[in-house]
Amino acid sequence: LSVWVVLGCVLFVFSMKEIILPSLPLVLVLVLVPTLAISLAFGLFLGRVVWDCLHRLLPLLAVS
Repeated sequence: LSVWVVLGCVLFVFSMKEIILPSLPLVLVLVLVPTLAISLAFGLFLGRVVWDCLHRLLPLLAVS
């Protein structure tokens, strides 16, 4: 499968490998970086919530 591009009098033929492979790292960066950032933010938020809950519950457990 090829993509034909005509620019003026010059005809270029690009294979799908030449088109997809250079853009693959860009796609990985555009997908992985936001995903990791959201996961990290959620993990930090969840860790903070758990820490606050434990901070409030531990004195109650120590008293009883």
